Amino acid sequence: MTALRVLRRILPVPTQADALFARRGFPTSAPITSTLEQVGVQVIRGFEMGADIADIDDLAAALDHIDPFYRSLAYEGAVTALVTRDLIDLRRRHLARQFVEGPGAPHAYMAYVGYGLLMPRLPRFLWRRCTPNLGDDAVLSHLTWLAADGYGFDGAFFQTQRWIDRQWRPKPYSWEGDSSYFLRAVDQGVGRALYFVNDADLEAIAHRIERMDKARRADMWSGIGAAIAYLGGVAESDIRTAQRRAGPAVADMAQGAAFAIKARAHAGYLPDCSVSAARVLCNSDVDAVVAVVDEASTQPFGTGEPGYEQWRRRLRERLTPPTLLGVDRQPADQPRGA
Repeated sequence: MTALRVLRRILPVPTQADALFARRGFPTSAPITSTLEQVGVQVIRGFEMGADIADIDDLAAALDHIDPFYRSLAYEGAVTALVTRDLIDLRRRHLARQFVEGPGAPHAYMAYVGYGLLMPRLPRFLWRRCTPNLGDDAVLSHLTWLAADGYGFDGAFFQTQRWIDRQWRPKPYSWEGDSSYFLRAVDQGVGRALYFVNDADLEAIAHRIERMDKARRADMWSGIGAAIAYLGGVAESDIRTAQRRAGPAVADMAQGAAFAIKARAHAGYLPDCSVSAARVLCNSDVDAVVAVVDEASTQPFGTGEPGYEQWRRRLRERLTPPTLLGVDRQPADQPRGA
C-alpha cells in the first residue's frame, strides 16, 4: 500500500476530482473557472506528492515542474502531507519544518495555510499537539494565524451550505494563546473561499458578504482582496465597484491584496494580476507594496492583540489614501472589535 493510500485511510483527504466546481455545485460560466478549479486540484496534487515522495529535496524537485502560477499552492498541499507524516511518524523527524526552512523556503508564506487544511480532519485535541513549528523566522511566526485562515477556507469550500448559506461558525479556539481572534482569522479564509464559491463574480460575492453579520464583513473582504491579487480573473471596473460595496472595508481589501502580493514576490513569481492589484487595490506598485509589508512586519509589536493583526492594521493604514472613495477609515492605532 502506498504512503498516499495510508494517509487517505487515516484522514478523509479530498481527491483532485473533489475540487472540480461541477462536483461542488459552484457556477462554472466565468472565463476564470478553469483557473480557480486548478487551484484546488494543484493543492491536492501537492498533498499527494508530499505523501508519496520520501525525500524532501526530491519532493521540491518534483513540485518545481508545476506551472509557476500554481506552484506555491502545490507546495502548500505538500506541507499538509508532511505535517501529517510528522504526526504519524513516531520518530518525529519534523519533515515539515525541514522542508519550509530548506527547499520549500520560497513558498513559506503558504505553509501555515497548508496546515489549516489539515485542521478540519483532525480532532481539536490534536490541534495544539501537532501544530507545526515551521521555523524561527520572526516574520513567519506571525503567520501561524494563516492556519485558521486555511481552516475557514476549507470549511467554506467543502461545506458551502453549512458555512456560507447557513452562516455556521466554529467554536472559538485558543490559537497562539488568544481565543478572541480565532474566528476573525477564520473569516479571512471564508472570504477567500467566496471567490471560488461564486466563480469570481464580485457582485454575487458582495451580496453574500452583505448578508453576513456586520462584524464579519471586513475580514471577508480581506480574503477577497487576497484572492483578486493572487489569482486575478476580474476586470478593473468590477474591482472598483466591489471597493465601493466594501465601504469602510476597502482598506481590508488592500491589506489582503498586500499579503498575496508579498507571497507571490517571496516565491519569485509575479503574475499580471498581482501587478494590477498593487495599483488598483493598494494604490501603489509591487515593489512599494512589498516594502511596506516588510517594514510593517519588522517594527515592534505591542501587547493586547496578536502581532498578526497589528501587522494587518498597519497595512490597512499605509496602503490606501486616508479617504479612499470618500469612505472614512479608522486610525492605525485604533484596534477593531472582534
